[in-house]
Amino acid sequence: MQSNIIKSLNVELCCYSLSEALLAQRGEADRIEFCTAKELDGISPSRESIIEVLNQITIPVYIIVRPRGGNFIYTQEEINWMCDEMKWAVHHGVSGFVFGTLNDENKIDIINCKKLIDASDGFPCTFHRAFDTIENKLEAMDILYSLGFKRILTSGGVGNAEKYINVLKELVAYANDRIIIIPGGGIRLHNVLQIVNETKCSEIHSSDGGIINIRKNKKIICTVLFYALIFVASS
Repeated sequence: MQSNIIKSLNVELCCYSLSEALLAQRGEADRIEFCTAKELDGISPSRESIIEVLNQITIPVYIIVRPRGGNFIYTQEEINWMCDEMKWAVHHGVSGFVFGTLNDENKIDIINCKKLIDASDGFPCTFHRAFDTIENKLEAMDILYSLGFKRILTSGGVGNAEKYINVLKELVAYANDRIIIIPGGGIRLHNVLQIVNETKCSEIHSSDGGIINIRKNKKIICTVLFYALIFVASS
């Protein structure tokens, strides 16, 4: 199974500007998550910046659909705005969407998630790190799968992915390829090998703007994993 992970490992890079997106593409990232306002942990970029990125980027671009910073409990006005942004983006070349809505009980907001999934018009949707604050993550995963989400971006808990490797491992195993678990949050070159190796994830997410040559780094990760497997097999 580990050899399959090495071959299929995909890297998604969070980009806050066109210049970062161009660097990600030059480094052969597999996908870009495009947003703005890093200090707010990412909110929806403007329509103008989306067009600017889509005009120059050829790899898949997913956009964050988040009207503001703070919690993930949205008013109906905010939900309507999110739906409008998604319906607009569908016709302007995006490849997918990243969003998440919770209710007052800190559980999946099923009604509004359905509205947003409908607004995506069949484009793949990722439920973002609002998932990290949910207590019963396995139940939440089942709900997200039933709603039609393709991926869950999570660190496993509130904080960095490295801290929650055991949780991430459980989530990947429970997902069993029904839905893709993307570890994200504090993933860098110094810890990505451990996270991929222990969780058996097939995709990783990083917001480290300093990672420029993604493809080169990916090859390094795969090579180290390959020799690690040989060492384990021979010991």
